[in-house]
Amino acid sequence: KEYKTADSLYSLDTATTKKFDGVVLYTPLGTVRITGSDNDMITSQDLLCVDLGGNDRYRGRFASSIPVEQPISVVIDLDGNDIFDGSDTTHTMGSGLFGIGCLIDLKGNDNYISKHSAIGNALYGVGLVADFEGDDIYTGNVWTQGAAHIGVGAVVDYKGNDIYSCAEQSQAMGSTLGAGILLDVEGNDSYIARDDGNVSALYLNQSVAMSQGVGYGRRADLGDGHSLAGGVGILVDGKGDDIYSAQVWAQGAG
Repeated sequence: KEYKTADSLYSLDTATTKKFDGVVLYTPLGTVRITGSDNDMITSQDLLCVDLGGNDRYRGRFASSIPVEQPISVVIDLDGNDIFDGSDTTHTMGSGLFGIGCLIDLKGNDNYISKHSAIGNALYGVGLVADFEGDDIYTGNVWTQGAAHIGVGAVVDYKGNDIYSCAEQSQAMGSTLGAGILLDVEGNDSYIARDDGNVSALYLNQSVAMSQGVGYGRRADLGDGHSLAGGVGILVDGKGDDIYSAQVWAQGAG
């Protein structure tokens, strides 16, 4: 950069500035990883991972607690069109399994792909995904996008035209002693519980969604008799022209 003063011209030569390639710190509670602005492939389970930018791909188990071994795991991604890929594992991407799992993404059009128990999911813990900006796609099957059993599972998306897709028991579903929360502040969004997600002959071959704001317990009057009350599921959309699609047991049900 160059700038002028009243009596002279100064220049700052940044050509020799060293590129930051990242660093890993080892602590008794787990690794602290800081990655640079390249397009990184991240497959590690860290105590804390901070990515400074780039179109990154995360795979496997990350931002998820592991009982006893790793009670807390946090991922913070500052920028980039990222892919969070949990298609080959469970309990990932902001999953609190007997602990705390947190994923925070500040900017970019991101793609969240899950298999089971991911994207703001909790089982005896707290799971959170917070996305601050971008047109994002959230895809999963079961226990995803704000779902919890004895704990809190939450997804908070602040801005962008987003798509949420699931099979069943997702999108703000609270099971026993659980709170499942899906909050989208603004944007033209789509909430889809797929028609082939949980097809039941009892419901004339429609899909029993148990999604989009549902409190879901254990009904055992025809089984062992040990029924359990459901929890609380809350879906809040603050602004925008939105689409909600589901078949039965959905959109504000208990």
